Amino acid sequence: MIQRIQSIYLLLSTISISTLYFRPLAEIFAFNQLNVLKVFELKALGLVEIASGKTVLASLPVVILLGIIAALSFISIFLYKKRKLQIRILRINMLLIIGLAVLGYYYFTLISELFNLVLTKYSPPLILPLIALLFIFLAKRAINRDEKLVRSLDRIR
Repeated sequence: MIQRIQSIYLLLSTISISTLYFRPLAEIFAFNQLNVLKVFELKALGLVEIASGKTVLASLPVVILLGIIAALSFISIFLYKKRKLQIRILRINMLLIIGLAVLGYYYFTLISELFNLVLTKYSPPLILPLIALLFIFLAKRAINRDEKLVRSLDRIR
């Protein structure tokens, strides 16, 4: 059934991960090699200079990983008849979100090596992967509860 609570959790996870495509994650004030202060926006697509609008550092792996995470969350909603497969997919999705955090840390250290960072102002959407991870965990727990209920009913027969 699609109206289960875990379906709502998975839909909320999909929405929270998909929001990262459209919202800036941080605003970075840094000096370049010529000691000129520049303002950048860190987005899922990469590091964009605000004044010129050009992308300084592209982050295609982050975009691909976000797409995979969102797709897996959305597809797992419709796997309600195959609970064991759904749980495996959610475990993989949780690992991918952790990998996304590691990749984000890598890009931030790469940015700090390219520029002399002065100030970084983080945006609220930066916490959305953690919220998505929480929703996936709650969905996984609800699916496990359903699986235990089905097993106990099979034992009675």
